[in-house]
Amino acid sequence: MKFIKIKNYFRIKIMKILFIINYNKKFNYFKYLNNNFNYLNKVINKILIKINKKKLNKNNIINSINKYINNLNEIFLLQYEDKKFIKYILFLKIKYNILINIFDNFSFIIKIINYINKNNKLLIDIINNYLVNWSITRINIIDLIVIKIAISEFIIYYKDININIIINEYKLIILIFSSKNNINFINGILNNILKSKNILSLYDKTKN
Repeated sequence: MKFIKIKNYFRIKIMKILFIINYNKKFNYFKYLNNNFNYLNKVINKILIKINKKKLNKNNIINSINKYINNLNEIFLLQYEDKKFIKYILFLKIKYNILINIFDNFSFIIKIINYINKNNKLLIDIINNYLVNWSITRINIIDLIVIKIAISEFIIYYKDININIIINEYKLIILIFSSKNNINFINGILNNILKSKNILSLYDKTKN
């Protein structure tokens, strides 16, 4: 359960990049990601150095982390979810001695974005096939992007993931960025698509 927050952070990063690409096809997301990840690493390491110089009270980790983050000038250049992510990474490091290398997730993000860019028509067709008395044009852009990401992640990584878990994790993202009224609608679409036998045939094509 610890790592759901981390995985969802990178899914949200994908979502925001795809939202930008929707309006700016020339957006260099590879360069953006590389710069963003380098900057996150810089901030995390800088705070760790400060924290390691002092003995922390393990029962007061969150307050200590917040103190160092709030006193760091670089933090003001980061977005809200970046700040939350940094706090969580630092918490895992101090509390459990787990430090996540964010560049390990670089390929995860690139694979999904590239898949969506190359197979957008296929994804639209898949979604359309599972809409009942509803037009895909009526789905707002954020919800549509979330559905595309979920389908793409499942197609690429289906041997390594659990359908019910991945649907529940995407429901958390919908709660943050969309309307609560849309959860059942999107949950229904994802359930029908990801549990369809036809969707599994697309996995082998990603390996070609």
